[in-house]
Amino acid sequence: MFRNMGFALAMTTMSASAAIAQDCIVYDPENYPGIPGQVIVDYVTGFDSFDFVNSSGQRLTDANQVIRQDRANVHKFGKIGPHDNLDGYFTTAERRQQITDADIVTWCHDGVGKPVSVPDMIFGDYFLFGIYLFHGVDGRLKLHVFPVG
Repeated sequence: MFRNMGFALAMTTMSASAAIAQDCIVYDPENYPGIPGQVIVDYVTGFDSFDFVNSSGQRLTDANQVIRQDRANVHKFGKIGPHDNLDGYFTTAERRQQITDADIVTWCHDGVGKPVSVPDMIFGDYFLFGIYLFHGVDGRLKLHVFPVG
């Protein structure tokens, strides 16, 4: 089931607590996407049933694993779902490993002041995502994952 994610515009004046601010990006329509660091690659994807199972047939339970399997399915196995975009970056196993190593961040709030959980999004009712891989200002790799619609 698709949820309308028009909450982003309502987030412009919200501020995050210090604890949440470290793990999320404050939405700013004047500076969209507002990535605090150097973007390496961005793309849109949809997670299909085969993205939740690794190549050994085991069910994946970690958001980073699902995102990595999605890119492996696109680039290595040729399993491209109807909403998968090609990214041109995650073409090798070494680059896909960066997904596993990256910290996941998302928007700070869902429009009503609640922290957004990436695992809840990926394993929940959302099906289309924007993803940015970037070097954060702290030098760590980060994946900005957010629902689009």
